[in-house]
Amino acid sequence: MDNTATGGAAISNGGAHSRPTITHCTFINNTSLQGGAILSFGASPTISDCIFIENHAVREYGSGGYAGAVGNSWCEPTIVNCVFWSNSAAVSGGAITNAGEYWWEEDEYSTTVEIANCTFAGNTAAEYGGAVRNSDVDFTMRNSILWGNSPDEIVFGESSWVRVTYCDIRGGFRGEGNIDADPLFVDAETGKLWLEPDSPCIDAGTPTEAPEADIEGLARPQGAGFDIGAYEYEPAEGEGEGEGEGEGEGEGEGEGEGEGEGEGEGEGEGEGEGEGEGEGEGEGEGEGEGEGEGEGEGEGEGEGEGEGEGEGEWYTLTMVVEGSGSVEPVAGEYQGRYRYPESSVVPLTATPDPGWEFDHWEGDVADPDVAQTNVTMDEDKTVTAVFIQAEGEGEGEGEAEGEGEGEGEGDGEGEGCYGGTLMPPTSRRLGQTAGDVLLLALAAAALGTARKRPRHLARASRSGGRTSGSSWRSE
Repeated sequence: MDNTATGGAAISNGGAHSRPTITHCTFINNTSLQGGAILSFGASPTISDCIFIENHAVREYGSGGYAGAVGNSWCEPTIVNCVFWSNSAAVSGGAITNAGEYWWEEDEYSTTVEIANCTFAGNTAAEYGGAVRNSDVDFTMRNSILWGNSPDEIVFGESSWVRVTYCDIRGGFRGEGNIDADPLFVDAETGKLWLEPDSPCIDAGTPTEAPEADIEGLARPQGAGFDIGAYEYEPAEGEGEGEGEGEGEGEGEGEGEGEGEGEGEGEGEGEGEGEGEGEGEGEGEGEGEGEGEGEGEGEGEGEGEGEGEGEGEWYTLTMVVEGSGSVEPVAGEYQGRYRYPESSVVPLTATPDPGWEFDHWEGDVADPDVAQTNVTMDEDKTVTAVFIQAEGEGEGEGEAEGEGEGEGEGDGEGEGCYGGTLMPPTSRRLGQTAGDVLLLALAAAALGTARKRPRHLARASRSGGRTSGSSWRSE
């Protein structure tokens, strides 16, 4: 975040033996001449489940300005389940630029690119290739959305070999399963690129080499088919067709006219509700009651089959951290917003950094005083984890006895010396020496790059072994 460089401000990969796996990362506001966030030359990176926001490729002194977020040259990148939003390039390739060379005699390409289930929106280029620019590459893309990028969505050099299928591209693109329809993002203006319930991208993708889960870990598919884009749509509970009980007309017992016996005063025949013979003394009108069964219309309950749609509400959970610590779901300016169906119960966990401790939650949570709690999504909510410095930790000034010349007692000459050997400073936060901190950082970096490739990511076969040539070739 906020890095600057001449190429690949956050990550730069080079060499035929470089095969890094970059996964579950967020790149924000990085700036360089080529590849605002990542630049790969001769390498074969796998980039999955990453978010690229507001990265920039600028142009200085007549050079640069290509690949706002990711630049690939003479390499074999695989990019899956990634979101590219609001990146920019001073020339072309607002989100991605892929460049290489085609060798006519060998019929091979120096750059082979595979993109699957990615979403590109709001990216810009000053000249062309608002989302993706390709020059002399072997290019495959499927199950991806390119919509709302400027001045166009995707461009190719004349020598590129192109296979684009099951994608939603504004303006249309020739290929099996491709569509040209508004994907209906939740809110593209603010980077909320989840799909609305009636999005044409739902169930419109291909299962061929599709990832097993989306960028947020939601299993694919959720419906009748795989969705196009980085986010799989999760239907709300109760949505769809089903059988149920309903009111209707039916036959039943009711009051009606019938024949019966009536009693009355007087002699003769009595008139009443119903026909009957009356017994009594004298003449008069008699009342008679009769019971009968008849058919009539009335309200009743019955079982029947019917079709109907029940669409539940979705709400946004925003996670915030105050102090020094981490939370699950992860907090952040862009990554800290999550959508859940109505009535979902979301587990929350707060983990303090060394030298800090969890204090409390702010927001509508079940128990604000424990590090592990939950929140029920019945409206849009913001939850903040508050961390405070542990007692006895922190920085301060004070007098202490030291060894060396000056105030205090000690052996030998020199500032901060012990037995003539310079003592390394101590890390206040970790309680370790600077050398230990460096070794830990190097070990963590080594472990991070040693992760296995996701088994659902298929790479194209390697092409020729030439590694020289122009990295950015004009079309």
